[in-house]
Amino acid sequence: MNFNFTIQKYSAIDFYNWESDIRKSISGLQDEIELHKYLAEQMKSFSSEQDFENKWTFFRLYTQYSWVLMTALDDNTPDILYGRQIPMAICLDFDILNKTIWYLRHNSAIESDMVGLYEKIKHIFSNSPAILGKNTDGQFVTVADYYKTIEQLNRIKASSIDWSEAKQKLATLLFPKDNEFISRFSYVESQDAVGEFFGIVNFLIGVKKENIWSVVDMYLNPELYKQDAKQKNVDSAVSEKPKDIVDSVATTTQPSPTKPSYLDLKKMIENKINYNINGQFKDINLVFEELSKLANQYNDPKISELYYFDEPSGQFKWNEELIKNNG
Repeated sequence: MNFNFTIQKYSAIDFYNWESDIRKSISGLQDEIELHKYLAEQMKSFSSEQDFENKWTFFRLYTQYSWVLMTALDDNTPDILYGRQIPMAICLDFDILNKTIWYLRHNSAIESDMVGLYEKIKHIFSNSPAILGKNTDGQFVTVADYYKTIEQLNRIKASSIDWSEAKQKLATLLFPKDNEFISRFSYVESQDAVGEFFGIVNFLIGVKKENIWSVVDMYLNPELYKQDAKQKNVDSAVSEKPKDIVDSVATTTQPSPTKPSYLDLKKMIENKINYNINGQFKDINLVFEELSKLANQYNDPKISELYYFDEPSGQFKWNEELIKNNG
């Protein structure tokens, strides 16, 4: 499928309608890859400020497809994923740590490959100019700025109050009040997005490069490790125990989102669960569990029918007809 559109400014409702039309035209994985390729080409020379200006419109789409198709794209480099897209990825409710673990495993045939890739990710992330938001003085605050803040909090063994304040500031940066795009396109709770950021940063700070291979293996194959031995290895692998990211954090006040469309629900599932190289979800059971939860949450049993097994093709598929008819 050939895409032909120009990056331009839209109101939230106009972009929502434009995006809905684009997504309805997509019929499968190859179309999604082509859309990602087109977006990447259009925005390859964007500055951090331009990424931020388009954060909730075209750059959101670019980020979403980059992370949904994380292990299926040859051009998904650490410079893009960890140098440009982290602020948007956490706002889209991606499990950053889980996807990073899979990314390391997918791109590392041997231990030395993984060590080199891990060091590269850490360097790119810790120096990223990607913009988290504007502070009270109207100045941009970057990923690199906040990485240093978390490093300092770990170094001085900061109090729970200091950690809570830092999390609150990040929530305010990511989710400013009275933003029509956030109220329409964000379905993540601010404390969850903040937790994702603090979690991946503490992981990068805490895990030494010489231990990354064993940590990834323990993460992906916990059944192979006895509990006591696993705890011992994790403690030695992490130089400083990361701050508990489950601590409660005050959230900024923002409008409650309306009930998502079926298309939005599809995006939410894709954000949380990885596809394999054949375009199928790696954990089918988890997909149905998530849909069942959403069906109960919104009191809509049809949500459970959004993903089904297609007998003629022998594959699981999205119910595109149901999704399109829902708008």
